[in-house]
Amino acid sequence: MNMAISKDSNIAMFYERRSDLHVELGKYKNSVEDTTRGLELRQNCPILLYKRGLAYYSQREFNKAIEDLESALKALKEDNSADYKADLYYHIGLSFAHLNQYKESIPPFTEAIGLAPLKIVYKHERAKCYLLTGDFKKSVEDFDAVIVVQPNNAHAYFGRAFAYKSLKDFGKSAEDFEKAHSLEPGNPNLRINYKKINDVRFIKICEAGQEME
Repeated sequence: MNMAISKDSNIAMFYERRSDLHVELGKYKNSVEDTTRGLELRQNCPILLYKRGLAYYSQREFNKAIEDLESALKALKEDNSADYKADLYYHIGLSFAHLNQYKESIPPFTEAIGLAPLKIVYKHERAKCYLLTGDFKKSVEDFDAVIVVQPNNAHAYFGRAFAYKSLKDFGKSAEDFEKAHSLEPGNPNLRINYKKINDVRFIKICEAGQEME
């Protein structure tokens, strides 16, 4: 790709392809540089904005990621044929979640679910956001959907336990806490001291974007 660019430095696709290789190597800063050059040659290109947004996301520059990903959406407009559009919404939601802006995460997660309803991880992430914004019934509904597809997902039972606790359904809450622990008995994060969680809304087990696919 370096040789191709040296032969003709005005073809945006060359920079896009090299940026993909940088991502494979974990060189996200280089990917940002290449996608930025590509965007100079092909302004407002949605795929380049999407890829630069993902590179920013991987560098934990979440505000920049949101800006690029939302710009990619604007460039796509009503075109739902792009196979990456659901993932685009998903990473906007994740970026907001990393910024602890859980209310803002919910609409993009909902859009992602609408485009790719079989991607159950989208509902898992939304379930946590519902829980953290106080919409406990919707949180339970999303966790229910996750558990139907992934009956051995300890994190889903653990999250639903907190939702049930906030709904004051303490029997179901205790059942879910025990189920989560039984599924991952070696995970100390899933061991609950019931006397100390009265005022705890949720305990984060992993970061946004790290749930079971």
